[in-house]
Formats: sequence, structure tokens, C-alpha cells
Amino acid sequence: LRRTSSSIHSPFSSSLISIDVRAPCDAGDYMTESGCQQCPANTYSEAAATSCTDCAANEVSVAGSTSSSACNTCPVGTFKDGQNGCAQCAENTYSEGASTSCTPCPTGKISAVGSSTCEWEPCTAGDYLTDTGCQQCPANTYSEAAATSCTDCAANEVSVAGSTSSSACNTCPVGTFKDGQNGCAQCAENTYSEGASTSCTPCPTGKISAVGSSTCEWEPCTAGDYLTDTGCQQCPANTYSEAAATSCTECAANEVSSAGSTSSSDCSPCTAGNF
Repeated sequence: LRRTSSSIHSPFSSSLISIDVRAPCDAGDYMTESGCQQCPANTYSEAAATSCTDCAANEVSVAGSTSSSACNTCPVGTFKDGQNGCAQCAENTYSEGASTSCTPCPTGKISAVGSSTCEWEPCTAGDYLTDTGCQQCPANTYSEAAATSCTDCAANEVSVAGSTSSSACNTCPVGTFKDGQNGCAQCAENTYSEGASTSCTPCPTGKISAVGSSTCEWEPCTAGDYLTDTGCQQCPANTYSEAAATSCTECAANEVSSAGSTSSSDCSPCTAGNF
């Protein structure tokens, strides 16, 4: 506190009057009844001030600041905490700077202390993270916890939507095939699969199969033929067969028939003079 004293003569009295003259306050202080005092935080003053000027609502300054240039906004991840300056945002809140408070994270998002943004919570196993949050992994894929993408099962394997590990991926059984996102589907008629397939194989010429088959079988032979390991063969002379036969039936001992005969009525006795 700086004081100077001087005396003046009153024209109305023969006595001298003593006057206390105080020097103007320095910048950063302001004049009070008891003398110069330092301006508090978040304010400033220039020289000879009788009061302090507030910084803008979202700005802070240290005590004793001397100009408006000493007022600054709080950086990202912090907020103006009254007379305490800038303070970090609490967990699961954020600020983009120049803030007087922190904003709570939206539902499903989290943040660390002092964050400028919030991030989606890590996804549980079976889900993956997208721009809009956690989504379930589709069929034929899987994910572990905190995944940002789903992992495909092997090319010939399937899994249900929301699978959580590779052990959920399995090959399709015999008679079926991997049908895109639909899982395992039965092979169509006249096709087959031996399992772990992404498609069914057409039966070879002359072979057929029922729906959902793991193998193909030879078509039943027409009458006059019989089934062998390599397909239908014509019955030899002196025998006959009906449809779907797997062997030929011999004519009676004294009867004959031409090759490819289709019934016992094709067997005839030898004519006179023949044997």
C-alpha cells in the first residue's frame, strides 16, 4: 500500500488539514477502501483500476491478470471450474473445449477422464463394432469380445448368427451343402455330397439319387437287362429279366431265348431236329 501525505491551509481556518493521497494501483490490482488488492482468478485489470473486469463466461485467467489477453478458454477435455481454473472432465463425460461444463456420453458410449470425445463401449462376443454401435455377427462368421469385425468361418463351414468362437463353425453333414447365409441345405434329387461341401455334385450319367443323398445309384434297368457294378447289361441268350433286375433268370433246361428277353414267355422249346 502506497500512501503520501500533504498539508494544505484552509481559507476558513488557521489550522492545517492533512490529506492522505494514495498512488493508483498497478495493472492486475484494483483500488478498495483499504488500498490496492489483487484481482481474483478469471478477471483482469489495467493500471489505475478501481474494479476488475470479468473474463468471458467460458474463459479463465490466473489471479492478478493484467489484460483481456490473459483470458483463455479451457482446452478440450476440460471445463471452467469456477475460481479453480480449468478442470478435467470426469469419466464418461467429455468437452470439445471452451466449455463451462462437460457433456455426459450418450447411451452405449464411454470415455476416460479428460476426454474430448466418447467412444462406443467394447462389444460382447458374437457382436462387432460399427459406426452406429454393436451389431450381431451374421451367419457363417464369429467374433470374440471387443471385435470391430467378424471373422469368416472356413469356406465349407457354417455357423449361426452371433457365434462367439471358431469352434461354432462346423462343416455340413453328408447329403447337404453350405447354402450361403442359410446354413446347410439338402442336396437336390440326382445330386449328392459327401459332407463339408459348398455345393452338391450331379450324379454321373445313368445314376440317380433321392433328395439329401450322399451317393448316387445306378438307375433301375429296363426289362431284358440286369444291373452290374458298371451299369445295366443285356441278359444273354437263354435267359430273361423283368424291369429293375439285378440278375438274369435262366430259361428251363429244354428251352431257349434270344439275348435281351424280357419274360419267361420268351423262352421256347427247341424245334424238332434241334437241341
